[in-house]
Amino acid sequence: MRLFRNLNSRVPLRIKRNFLIVVLREFFSDIVAFIRRSLEALSLSQENSHIKKVNLDRFSRLVNENKLPKSSQKLVLLDQFPIPQWLVINSFIAKKIAHDLSATAAVFSFRAPSKLSRDIHSVFGLTEFLIIRLNIATYLRVKSEYKKILMYLSDKSPLIDYEIDGMPIGLDVYESVLRLGRVTVSLKDWQTYRVIYLALKQYVFFEELFASKRILAVVVSHDNYIGPGLLAHMAFRFKVPVILGNTNSFSMPIAPFQLYEKLCKQDRAR
Repeated sequence: MRLFRNLNSRVPLRIKRNFLIVVLREFFSDIVAFIRRSLEALSLSQENSHIKKVNLDRFSRLVNENKLPKSSQKLVLLDQFPIPQWLVINSFIAKKIAHDLSATAAVFSFRAPSKLSRDIHSVFGLTEFLIIRLNIATYLRVKSEYKKILMYLSDKSPLIDYEIDGMPIGLDVYESVLRLGRVTVSLKDWQTYRVIYLALKQYVFFEELFASKRILAVVVSHDNYIGPGLLAHMAFRFKVPVILGNTNSFSMPIAPFQLYEKLCKQDRAR
């Protein structure tokens, strides 16, 4: 507690205000997302929902054979990536692992998924969603980590090099900001701070789950960006298997960027 007070006492007021603004912005984003989900649920008729499921049926025939236990505290996690061509491969992998280990296959998300996303995942037998939420203790931890990274940035240190326990969280943040369509990452852009907050929120939330050994495997669409990439990097640290599969390839990297090192070697060999 003394260490936290000392850190808090030397944090500039602008950093404290920055954190409060980011939290409030994210709170209002949650409200907007809730309103959108509610309007979507009202506008989608049962007929249209049925048509969507019929159209996806050809992708899902192979993946709904295993009956998964619903009471298990052990998890096999997938990121929320509602693309049928991806789900037909990875839902099968996740459910097979979960079945063999008496675990539950669950899709993680920063906020509650839309009805359309739930419908698409449910076609492939994925009905469990793990929403990243903070309690008082984890909120205070995120606040502390947020102050640390802003103090780091205030010394003109590059965001892309920032790490927590050896994990390249700054790189995941950097790539996620660029993915939003930014030409570069600017510390004057509020989206940068929003992505930093979400990354820390994810890190603190999942650190507890990994430490308790509840997560047995992760099946992700990418091994970069916050969300799938950060989860993969945390899995590497806690020695949890990481699976990257798609219609063209399947791999199980054991360290960050291993997949890209393999691709570079293949390119040099040509």
